[in-house]
Amino acid sequence: MILRGLERLAGSALILLLGAFALIFVAIVYQGIAALIPPPLVVLSLDDGEAVSGLLLRETDTNLELLLEIRAAKPEWRSINRQRIIASERPSQACILNASDGRMRLQTHCVGSTSEWSISYPNSGGTAALARWWQAAKDFLIAPVRPDGQGGIGSALVSTMVLVLLMTLLVVPFGIGVALYLAEYAGDTGLTRAIRLTVANLAAVPPVVFGLFGLGLLVHVFGSQIDQWLFSERLPSPTFATGGLLWASVVLALLTLPVVVVACEQGFRRVPHRLREASLALGATHTETVLRVLLPAARPALLTALILAVARASAEVAPLLLVGAVRYAAQLPVSSEPPFVHLERPFMHLGYRVLDLATSSAGGHYALQQAFACALVLLLLVLGLNGTAIIARLRLRARYRDLG
Repeated sequence: MILRGLERLAGSALILLLGAFALIFVAIVYQGIAALIPPPLVVLSLDDGEAVSGLLLRETDTNLELLLEIRAAKPEWRSINRQRIIASERPSQACILNASDGRMRLQTHCVGSTSEWSISYPNSGGTAALARWWQAAKDFLIAPVRPDGQGGIGSALVSTMVLVLLMTLLVVPFGIGVALYLAEYAGDTGLTRAIRLTVANLAAVPPVVFGLFGLGLLVHVFGSQIDQWLFSERLPSPTFATGGLLWASVVLALLTLPVVVVACEQGFRRVPHRLREASLALGATHTETVLRVLLPAARPALLTALILAVARASAEVAPLLLVGAVRYAAQLPVSSEPPFVHLERPFMHLGYRVLDLATSSAGGHYALQQAFACALVLLLLVLGLNGTAIIARLRLRARYRDLG
């Protein structure tokens, strides 16, 4: 009787969790896609004879919020009470003029484009509207963040990918090595139990603690020593004694290490012992057995551990705020000239971009919509990585199933 009650309670909790996740996912998808739909250009005739033209960003029961123009990286907004509006129209020939430096102007009747301004028609329909949405989505993904916080997420997306790649290069060999030691070489000793307990406790540590550890030890201690040894001519200007790509990748590697170790150790232990025995019976050494039998057979678990670690690292924000993530970075951490990857540079991150847009007071509702669009990209990235892990694991498991 009690067992049935617990099963029903667990089932109800699972349904509630799935429902909550579905609602959150639908809200993010809806708001994210809506943010990429260019707003229409409206011309409002007010009760005092004034005519106001602007991009209609938000409608409420009482007000309309318009973006009038952007001058010197400063957007000009206006909220108009509905009771003051006498007439409203959306001219089909209205256009938006955008400059490369972020300036924007609106015209109700366009006379043609110039070399300084690019032109778009926000009120056009049909295939032109679809092309306009596609261009807006492409610009959002590719365009860099501007100093005023506007623009796309191109620089944040590139920096996030570089950061996760460096984290992967650090955590994969170390995590697989620790898991291999625990599964194959270490016996049931006090040291082994202490290592497993440490790994389990690391998984429970709040991420911001990892960031504080990175700031206190990596940045202020190790970074200062590196500056004194290798970059003394630049002092007192810090090189590695400040937050940057290197320390952020190390912090993320420590943060995701428990995921990699636990998943890889379980994968090694699931490999049938008769495979090891057959390899040894054929004259292979223990090292050859590990490299040529154990690691290939445990490949599904290794790949799963890798992608889960990457998925978690892609979504982490709190520790990065302490070790190098910034609101705006003038330069990417990568370049086309040696050394190609600049480990000392601060960087932008998708998660921090979401936080910055969601808490921005300058952009109003428009900034909040951009935050949803950025969150949608981040969510799709994480879900895509997890889905890839599941598919790859199932395929590799089916390939090696006959071995067990």
